[in-house]
Amino acid sequence: MNNTQIVIGIPGVWKSGRVVLEQLLNAEIGRYTYSEGIIFDKTVSKRFQFTITGYDSELLEAYKYASVGRIDEGDLNKISDHRSIIYLITDTGTIDDIRGIIQLGAKIIDLGGIAVKIETTGRAYSKNDWLLLHNNLDLNSIYDYFVTYISDGERYYTCGMKSFGLPDTILKNSNEEWSEDVYSLLVNFSLYNIVENPQFADGDKFSLNEGSGVYRVTHSEDFRYDESHVFYNCRGLLELELL
Repeated sequence: MNNTQIVIGIPGVWKSGRVVLEQLLNAEIGRYTYSEGIIFDKTVSKRFQFTITGYDSELLEAYKYASVGRIDEGDLNKISDHRSIIYLITDTGTIDDIRGIIQLGAKIIDLGGIAVKIETTGRAYSKNDWLLLHNNLDLNSIYDYFVTYISDGERYYTCGMKSFGLPDTILKNSNEEWSEDVYSLLVNFSLYNIVENPQFADGDKFSLNEGSGVYRVTHSEDFRYDESHVFYNCRGLLELELL
């Protein structure tokens, strides 16, 4: 896949993609058009690849793992009974690009979608959670949905910043266990990058505020995943090293 794209999957009970498309175009007359696998949103001049696949026997376990308890048993049972999955793919790089796919995903949800999985971040959400996001498209909410955190025991990473067209963050040589302080640093550094889009040079310093730790910033390639992996960030990593 193109590593500057967002991919979301939406399972449902649809027999065919044509039924969903007809309902979407009829419900949103003048906003969406469709041609040769592409939905075009006239309001934001944005294109979305639209594909639909059949039943996937491994989907339920994938959604259980990716939802970490966010999807209740009733919705998991509905996912188990899905008949097809719609995938929406769009180029990204700005928060408005993300808002566009959130809005289209919500339209698909309204037409019978059961849940949503952000394939490029590995997080799954219930129908109600996605509609809550759709109704509150501020930066903090979008960030919370599209960025997650992982650790290999010694280093801490963000995953999903490529949705904003930015590098992920790695915190290295930290003496701390996973804690609120580590989480706060990753969140605030990431949001600073989204809002300010600073152009860090290797060796630049960063600190959250006076009196807090000072970190050296260096850029590296994303060594965590192979380039073909859906989580791979072609923008690379910004490494924070506590001085």
